[in-house]
Formats: sequence, structure tokens, C-alpha cells
Amino acid sequence: MPIIRSKYQSETTTIEEFYANEDVGMALVRLGKEMLKLIEFINKNFIETELFVFTSHYRMCIQAKDSERLEEFITINASPFLENYHFHYKLPIEKSPWKDAWITGKAESIEEGLIFLIKSMIGTEKWKSNKELKSLAKKYNIYDKD
Repeated sequence: MPIIRSKYQSETTTIEEFYANEDVGMALVRLGKEMLKLIEFINKNFIETELFVFTSHYRMCIQAKDSERLEEFITINASPFLENYHFHYKLPIEKSPWKDAWITGKAESIEEGLIFLIKSMIGTEKWKSNKELKSLAKKYNIYDKD
């Protein structure tokens, strides 16, 4: 299973348990269900690659390594009523036009969400030598300069 909740945030609650919690308001329950759909789809495609996740205000913050410092990451936020996903990732300093520049986008489906995740992982350069990422990028015709 590639998506793993960071041990620095919770050693007892999985990411699936977090988003399956129904002791919250209706909008967050719907948001959680949308996130669970995306997580399941990502887990079906990324078999070997571990993605370490913090949650913040129901957003998933994905890192390449499990670290208590949240510096370089990808965020994904679901829209509870529109069935889309918002992605954000920080550009590497060498490619950034200014300090802390971010790329943002909206995926209109789970399938497009996977493509956005692949592009975000490539864009952050934190998964540069990852063979599974390169294979998925090729499968979905995503240009990777390396």
C-alpha cells in the first residue's frame, strides 16, 4: 500500500480511517468519501512507491520521505459536492521564479487526479529515480525530461 499516514502525525490511525470518520459534519463526510475514492485509485496504480501523508484541514500533504518537517510536498484537496480534486505542489528552488512558488490545478475526475499526482511528483523532483513513477508517466504519456 503506497499511501501511508506519517508516523509523526499518527501511529494509530490510517489515512483511510481518518477519511472514513463519520463523526464530522456532512460536508466533511462527503469530502472524506471523495478522498477515499482517490486514495483507492492511487493505491491501485502505485504498488511499490510509498507516499507519506500528513493531513491538514482535510487536505492530504504528500511527501517522498516520512519526515516531521513538512517542507517539500504535494497537497490534494477534494471538493465534497463537485467531485473534483485540487492539487498544489512547490517548485524546486532551481526552477522557481521566486521563493516558495507553487503550481496549482484542478482535476475533474479520479483518473485525471492520478495524472495530476504523477505530474506533481515529477515536478517536485523528489521522486527522480523512482522507476514506478517513470513507468506510470510513460503509460499516461506524461513528458518527463529525465
